[in-house]
Amino acid sequence: MGGGRPLYLSWLRVGPWQAIKVWRLRVVTQIDLLSHQPEGAFLDVTVLLRRLPCSDPANEPRSSAQPGYSHLLTGARQDYLPERTRPAWCHALLECLEVAVSRFDGPQVWARPEVNTLVKLAAERRQNFTRPQQEVIDNWESQRKAHPATKQLEYAKHLQNKPVL
Repeated sequence: MGGGRPLYLSWLRVGPWQAIKVWRLRVVTQIDLLSHQPEGAFLDVTVLLRRLPCSDPANEPRSSAQPGYSHLLTGARQDYLPERTRPAWCHALLECLEVAVSRFDGPQVWARPEVNTLVKLAAERRQNFTRPQQEVIDNWESQRKAHPATKQLEYAKHLQNKPVL
């Protein structure tokens, strides 16, 4: 990474408050992902992934700082993670994804909507990650897309979004 620092020390480049938040994600959130009630940790990781820019602006969620879809026209969102801190966040987020995937390791991992969603969000934002991290995400994404449970989850989501006549 920049300045000759190894990637595992990239979190030291961020300010003190950011470093504490990254540490919390790398330690507390990962422990929570392995707990009996991981819902809060899944939500934390989801929120942070959504604060990375998508490769396709059409996949951008609505911004809490800019309600509506105006950010799709301008490309400007107010609540992205700062660009200089993204490497540290992406490293920590990938660690969380590894914990989430390993928690439900096996053929049914993609049947878990939480894991399915996290990997989909990471794949939509893959350009924020390093090449080796992208390879891991791409591998998960191809497994996720190929799994029958993914197709069922996407079809169910499609039905939820259909207007009722």
